[in-house]
Amino acid sequence: MLQLNNFLWSNYGYGVVSGTCGDVGVSGLAMGGGFGYLTRKYGFLVDQIVSAEIVTANGKQLSVNEKQNKDLFWAIRGAGAAGFGVVTQFTLKAFPATETFVWARLKYSLNDLSLLLNLWQQIMKFRNCSTVGLHIERDNFPYGVDYIGINFVIVEQEEDNKQLETLQYFLPNIT
Repeated sequence: MLQLNNFLWSNYGYGVVSGTCGDVGVSGLAMGGGFGYLTRKYGFLVDQIVSAEIVTANGKQLSVNEKQNKDLFWAIRGAGAAGFGVVTQFTLKAFPATETFVWARLKYSLNDLSLLLNLWQQIMKFRNCSTVGLHIERDNFPYGVDYIGINFVIVEQEEDNKQLETLQYFLPNIT
């Protein structure tokens, strides 16, 4: 997915919803839901599938979309990725990309999780930014101590700097 977005941005100034792990391919991400940093603004990748080419178990090649083979189109977009055939091509909705991308990763004690989630919810009540994302993961490597890694991502910068101000609650020294 990372390669796809790099290609789209470099050549056309566009991007697609992609996941939070650059090694996951298009098919797995798309048919598995497709949560990523742009989901708050554009939705899940599965909702961005316009059409697909699929080879069924009996070897038949089909085009699937809202008008052709609607049942298979529905199936590959949420009924489970396995068992319906092999998708050989996707057509996805793309959106104009921005040159602004800020990514910050912070580590907090596992004991702070409740406090951090409460803070995030309070901030989003008053500063709901669809272009700011939060990704939380629990890990203990390489330190041997449980911690929470929080990734904050700004994928666009609005004129009023709302996103940057939102991150300043967690990163007071950012300018």
